[in-house]
Amino acid sequence: MTKLHDFRIMVRKAEFADKMVSVPYGCTEDVFLEQSIEATLPDAIAQLARLSGLEPRSHAASLSLKYRDDPKPRGFDKAARVIYFESAETLTYSTT
Repeated sequence: MTKLHDFRIMVRKAEFADKMVSVPYGCTEDVFLEQSIEATLPDAIAQLARLSGLEPRSHAASLSLKYRDDPKPRGFDKAARVIYFESAETLTYSTT
């Protein structure tokens, strides 16, 4: 049986400009969703993708360990743990 770990998924407001992403921290109004789950790493990554897909606004969805001192599951450092999404409403187009 695969070991379960405590994860935190956060979906935050993100701003896109000139091929750069800005994600504000420190303000609760910029957090669209926060969820704590107990799961395997593959299940947590799948849940991250599902929750990111449900948010229509521009955002950054991230997966982290719920407790900083918890041992990391195998493959955690190499896993894709952040999803950036730019909504069509905020896309900027260059005419140059």
